[in-house]
Amino acid sequence: MRRDLPARLLPTLVLVVALTAACGSGTEGGVGATGASTPSTSTPSPSNSPSLTPLSSAPPTQDGAFPVVVDLVAAAAAGGEVTRVPTPIGTDDEQARYLDGFEPRMTEQVVASIRSLAPAGDLELTATVVALGCEVPEDVVVQEQDGGWRVRAVASKTAPVQCLVPVTTIALVLLPS
Repeated sequence: MRRDLPARLLPTLVLVVALTAACGSGTEGGVGATGASTPSTSTPSPSNSPSLTPLSSAPPTQDGAFPVVVDLVAAAAAGGEVTRVPTPIGTDDEQARYLDGFEPRMTEQVVASIRSLAPAGDLELTATVVALGCEVPEDVVVQEQDGGWRVRAVASKTAPVQCLVPVTTIALVLLPS
């Protein structure tokens, strides 16, 4: 019976490794359809400054300004609740209030991403929890609706994954004020 123990543990070990890998390998993401960095579970480096390419799916406002997705930040078991309404985080006080309920690693990633941004002129920096689950969105859609802005995740086209803990994804978006 003792000789069979390693043989019986091997499938369990393989399963644990596979599930852990499916929840996020900690590698940096690439570039999504909007030009924003795709989410990663590692801390973004300052050299990976987000692109400020306008969203093609959002029409310009009357003054010609486009909403801009600057980053998607993801972390496992980071807390938060999904919403479609963006929260302004342009000041240190707004950032502190918004990030108060998140785990420290999420807070660190969001702050690092914010610090890597160049001044945005008349655009207001906002944050929105767009996903909470096993699948990390690759992109978001920003729409003007009922006199305000709404941000929602675009469903991933990859096969569904299973994970041990949910992954929180925050979209950082510059919106016309």
